[in-house]
Amino acid sequence: MNGNKHGASRFGVFLLGGMVGVVLGVLFAPQAGKNTRDAIANRRLEYFDVAKESCETNRERLVEVSTTASEGTAEKAEEL
Repeated sequence: MNGNKHGASRFGVFLLGGMVGVVLGVLFAPQAGKNTRDAIANRRLEYFDVAKESCETNRERLVEVSTTASEGTAEKAEEL
């Protein structure tokens, strides 16, 4: 039964630490919540654009490699 008391007190300390963290985060936040959400949304769009561009570039490379490989395979097949 003593182990259960220690577990409950540790959980209480954990919750207290979480609440203190939230309060300090709100007090020392560099921007208002709306500004932070807008910044996150803008970064998300930027990262999405970068990922989209990267996928397109990789797709183009894959098409080039695939075309080159199939042409080489066709040439080898004709030789045989």
